[in-house]
Amino acid sequence: MGDAGAAFASTIAYIIATLVIIISFAKISGNSWKDILLIKKQDFQDYKNIIFKIRRRILDNVFNIG
Repeated sequence: MGDAGAAFASTIAYIIATLVIIISFAKISGNSWKDILLIKKQDFQDYKNIIFKIRRRILDNVFNIG
């Protein structure tokens, strides 16, 4: 199978590793896999708040040069 077989084996290994990480994180955090993988409306609000905080910090640093 050569290169195609190696690529297939790598893909399977990455999928298994990803599943192990997701399952482990779900058990440790107490969240369901849906909570971990599915994007919710609140996630967008959180990202928006983070972007505004970063933007504010950058603008404060630019206009308040010592």
